[in-house]
Amino acid sequence: MKSAPTMKDVATAAGVCPATVSLALRNHPSIPENTRERIRKVAEDLGYRPNPRISELMTHIRKTRSATANTETVAMIWADVTRTTIQNMKNLQHFQATVNRRLTENGFGLTVFHLDKALSATRLETMLHNRGVRGVILAPLMERSEMSLDWNWRNFSVIIAGSAWWRPEFNRVRFNHFAEMRVMVEEIQNKGYSRIGLVIERNLEERSQHAIDGGFWGAVPAEIRKSDAVFELDEPKAGRLSSWVASYQPDCLIFETIPPAPLRKQIPPHLPIFLRSLPESTAGPHPPGILQNWPLLGQVAADQLMSQLQLNQSGVPSHPIQSLIQGEWVEAPEPSQDCFGRNPGWI
Repeated sequence: MKSAPTMKDVATAAGVCPATVSLALRNHPSIPENTRERIRKVAEDLGYRPNPRISELMTHIRKTRSATANTETVAMIWADVTRTTIQNMKNLQHFQATVNRRLTENGFGLTVFHLDKALSATRLETMLHNRGVRGVILAPLMERSEMSLDWNWRNFSVIIAGSAWWRPEFNRVRFNHFAEMRVMVEEIQNKGYSRIGLVIERNLEERSQHAIDGGFWGAVPAEIRKSDAVFELDEPKAGRLSSWVASYQPDCLIFETIPPAPLRKQIPPHLPIFLRSLPESTAGPHPPGILQNWPLLGQVAADQLMSQLQLNQSGVPSHPIQSLIQGEWVEAPEPSQDCFGRNPGWI
C-alpha cells in the first residue's frame, strides 16, 4: 500500500528544502507569497496532510518559548468597540487579556485592531496579508447585530467570539444564552415566583440570535407563553415600561444588567429584580443572576484558533462548529440596601 506523502516529498517535488515547506505551509512572511502558493499547490496535488504528532510536538515547543520569542502574530478585530469602551468594561478587558495571555504562553503574539474611520476593513485586510498574519479572532460585537467582511479568507484561520451574525460564518465560541435562561427561570421559580417578566433590548435579542428570549419562552409555563411577558426595550418605548408593568403585572423582572436611573424609577419598589448578566465583580450589593465567564470565552477562543493554525486549517469552513460556554447562577449577598439604594426586594 502506498505510503502517505511526507514533507520531504513535497520539498523534493517543489525543489526546496523541508524547512521552506514548513514555513510556507504555515504562511510565514519570510517566504515570498508566490513561493508559498506554489508549495501549497504541490502539497495539495500530492495529497500531503500535516502529521498530528508533529503538530503536538510543535505545540510543546511553543509552550516552552519565552514571550519575547514569538514566531507568529494573531490579529484580534473589534468591529464596533472602541478602546475607550474596553477600558470601561471589565468583561471585555478580561476577555482580551485572557486571549493575550493564552497566546503568549504558546509562543504567539497578539495585535489588536479597531475598525473605525481611521482603519477601514479593506485597509486592514491588506495590512494583515502584507504582514503574513494567518490567525484572526473576530471579537464580540457589542453594538451591531451582524457584520460582513468581504475578504479573501483563503489564507486566514478564523474564530468568532460571541453570538452576533457574521458573514461569512466561521467556527465560533459563544455563551449558551438559551441554556442560561432556562437555568435562570428555574432558579426564579424555586424562589416562589411564577409571573416572570423579561425586559430586553431589541438589539440584544438580535445579537444573541434570539437565544435569550428563545430560552425564556422555552422555560416559562404555558400560561406565561400566551401572555405579553417580554418587554422589548428601545428608545421610543423606554418611557412605557411602567405602563407595561401595570398591564402585565409581573411578580418579578429579569433585566440584562442593572437598569439605569430613568428605568429604575418606572419599577415598583416592591418588585424583585434578577440580572441575566451580572457585573464581573460581585463583591458589592447585586441582585441574583447569571455570572458569565468572559475569561473562559477568551481562553477557548485562543485555544481553538491555535489548533486551527497548527493543523493548517484556513479559509471558510464548509461546516462551522460552535462551542458553548454556560455561565453560573449566583445568589445575592444580604446587604441592608440593594444596589438601587432601596430595601432588597430580590431577597
